[in-house]
Amino acid sequence: SCYTGGMNPLALFLNHLRESLDVIALVSGLVFTGLSFRDDTRARQITNLLVLTREHRELWGRLIERKELLRILDDQIDVRQAPPTPAEELFISHLIQHLSASFRAIQTGLLRRPDKVQRDIRRFFSLPLPRTVWQQQRLLLSVPRRKRAWVSGRWANAAAPPIIPGLGVGSWIIWV
Repeated sequence: SCYTGGMNPLALFLNHLRESLDVIALVSGLVFTGLSFRDDTRARQITNLLVLTREHRELWGRLIERKELLRILDDQIDVRQAPPTPAEELFISHLIQHLSASFRAIQTGLLRRPDKVQRDIRRFFSLPLPRTVWQQQRLLLSVPRRKRAWVSGRWANAAAPPIIPGLGVGSWIIWV
């Protein structure tokens, strides 16, 4: 009774019941908000994955439908003798944009990184045509959008893009 100031424990409990209920309500609200946020994040990730899968299927479906694009997957092509056609460059550009958007979604937590995707990306960009198009376009991907027109016009007639210190080959593609 020295801790309760001579009050009955039941009376003390009833005096502090309102404060206790407020604390319990506050903690419960925070817990439920956290659980709801986690569920919303998972639902958003699943939705984003479904959208990404649909776009992936549509993109690769074009490659199958247009037989002239199958040369992209040929690992024996000499790009000096048979450079990429405009249709091949366009397909590879769309794939690069698709991968770039996917990577940004993964970086921001809107999407989980699919398993073994790094191996598939490395394999694709080790092919002659994709590697050639990637080397031509990676400079533009590293430049802010408002400056891309200037850069593409400035370097349109150059034999090779300028060397930018710190810009590694395929640096944004390595996801692990």
